[in-house]
Amino acid sequence: MTMKQVNIYDAKTHFSKLMEEVQAGKEITVAKNGKPIAEIIPSRVKSNRRLGAWKNNPNVMIPDDFDDLDPEVMEMFENSRIFPDGNV
Repeated sequence: MTMKQVNIYDAKTHFSKLMEEVQAGKEITVAKNGKPIAEIIPSRVKSNRRLGAWKNNPNVMIPDDFDDLDPEVMEMFENSRIFPDGNV
């Protein structure tokens, strides 16, 4: 496989485009003054993550009062000794 070679300035300027090419399987050499200094290659690490894996999962249950404030905790904040007059 022939690698594409780009100089540092072009690599910085067109980084996103180069990453798309790498994602598509292309290998790119970054050079300084025409001499190769680095290679950008596709990652071999595969992720098992799926976005939204918990969505619609019957084994995950979030209670209806999950976001409700605990009155006891709110009392501790509102009447703390750090800010006794309630001003922050």
